Amino acid sequence: MSLFYQILNVAILLGGVFWLLQRKMAAYFAAQREALSLQMNAAAAELEKIEKEYQEVSKKLENLQSHLAELKAQSELSLKREAARTKQDTEAFVLKLQKDSELRMAQDLEKTKRSFQKDLVEAAMASARAELNSKLTKQDEAWTVKMVSEVLASEKSERANYAS
Repeated sequence: MSLFYQILNVAILLGGVFWLLQRKMAAYFAAQREALSLQMNAAAAELEKIEKEYQEVSKKLENLQSHLAELKAQSELSLKREAARTKQDTEAFVLKLQKDSELRMAQDLEKTKRSFQKDLVEAAMASARAELNSKLTKQDEAWTVKMVSEVLASEKSERANYAS
């Protein structure tokens, strides 16, 4: 029984303490509820603000990524065009260089040919002159000099026509 009385005493004591503190506890819990409600409203507003900012940043990021993709595509296209233009320029330069080389070689060949012909003609004339001098008279010699001069003059005029 003593246990029963002890439990009863504790229950009465707790009931009295509760009855005495009931108003203060109600005010305390109401203040706590109000403070928690304010904090939750502030947190909800802050969360909404952060979510809006996140959406804006996400949209900006998507725009930047699409812009970056466009710039990348444009730069690749530009590089391809530049490479093609450079290739064409190089091919044109090589063809021009090849044509110039062929022309130069043809000119050098023609020049060498003419020089060789001139040397050959001069040697033949010298040989013919020497032989004619030994066999011809003064009058024949004058006629030969005149003919050689005419041949040389015609050679010079042909060279001048070819060079121009």
